[in-house]
Amino acid sequence: MGMLSSFVRLAFSKPMVTLKLINFQRVKNILTVIIERPGNLKQLYQRYRSIYLTDASETIVTIEQCPSKCGDIVIFSVIDWGFRYQRPQQLASAFSQKGYRVFYIATTPLIAGNSSGYVVESMPVKGVLVVQLASGSRRLPNLYLDSPSEAEIAATRQSLQSLFDNFNVENPIAVVQHPYWSPTVMEIRWSRLTYDCMDHHAGFCNNTPDNLSKTEKELIVKCDVVVASSVALADEINKIRSCVLIRNGCEYIRFSTVPARTDNVRPVIGYVGAIAAWFDMSLLLEVAQASPQWDFILVGSAAGADIERARGQPNIYFKGELPYSVVPEMVASFDVCLIPFKITPLTLATNPVKIYEYLAAGRPVVATPLPELTSLQEVDVFLAQTSEYFQKQIQRALYIAASPERIAVRKAWASENDWMSRANSFIAALNAK
Repeated sequence: MGMLSSFVRLAFSKPMVTLKLINFQRVKNILTVIIERPGNLKQLYQRYRSIYLTDASETIVTIEQCPSKCGDIVIFSVIDWGFRYQRPQQLASAFSQKGYRVFYIATTPLIAGNSSGYVVESMPVKGVLVVQLASGSRRLPNLYLDSPSEAEIAATRQSLQSLFDNFNVENPIAVVQHPYWSPTVMEIRWSRLTYDCMDHHAGFCNNTPDNLSKTEKELIVKCDVVVASSVALADEINKIRSCVLIRNGCEYIRFSTVPARTDNVRPVIGYVGAIAAWFDMSLLLEVAQASPQWDFILVGSAAGADIERARGQPNIYFKGELPYSVVPEMVASFDVCLIPFKITPLTLATNPVKIYEYLAAGRPVVATPLPELTSLQEVDVFLAQTSEYFQKQIQRALYIAASPERIAVRKAWASENDWMSRANSFIAALNAK
């Protein structure tokens, strides 16, 4: 009830904003989360709070509190900071540790006026400022579906300039993580304009592929540096111009220090991540039905996914979205980890962050045959596509899950793929002539 009352207070704090926001779909989404997925409620609240946040008085950060040592990087993000902690936030944090001041631009714009033209939402880690820019509009654009209007582009640039003026930003580097931002960044002078391509964006079901593909190609052509997170993405970009392959990674220390599982009364097979359209719930359900002796724990938002049949399966448990801080602890409760993705254009281009985190924790993995995983059998990543073979691969993984020798092999591989090494590669690409 505490979180629900927080929503009510938020709605009444700015009635005019609430009236602008309210529609059937948003009300339906909130009620669905409250009734069916309370584990996702805090995440949803944080997103709406950022929409209502139009007074920067509580979050003002001065230049003295956040100086620039090596330079400034502006990340035009693909997800908000408080969302699932993955490549965008990890790179931002790693850049700040390398001495850069990072401005992490929120996907949600200010929808009401502000004297400064922007709001510094927070400084979640030292050297990283999460910033909302003013779009000059009361529209809430969908990053994955909409394109900014000319007026919104102009207002966002003006807001960005106010940020630069107040923080004495000179010769900043731009890291663009979604083509939506392309029209906004194109007319601004950057020391380096960079596109960090981390997904086959047209593969998401809520995208508009024709417009997106055209915008993305223009961005690829005009950028100084293009980075791809998988071989499939790099191959497509290389048809247009050369790019740098920088895969995902993990916080090795955070995950490698989790303890071995000691409570082995029933084997636990686990997954952490989005339970979305690309998650093969039918495959998992068949495996769970055929394996009543195992428990299956699924951690992550299931918004938009059809999970009703799986909910009725007694050995499948949905935990909802959990903070990144407790993800290592959750992975520690698994014997075997899963990546049960459907094979689609989107997943064929995916380099899953979770593979690095699972292996850093010393856990074996069973997954569907994604291209980025086919070379990892030597570190106990077992691939299968049919439910029968998937079940057999889980059994195989369970057999060696607790082997100290195999745990050491998995962790050794993950240690070579830390986010700091990825940041070093990224900075090297930015500095290359």
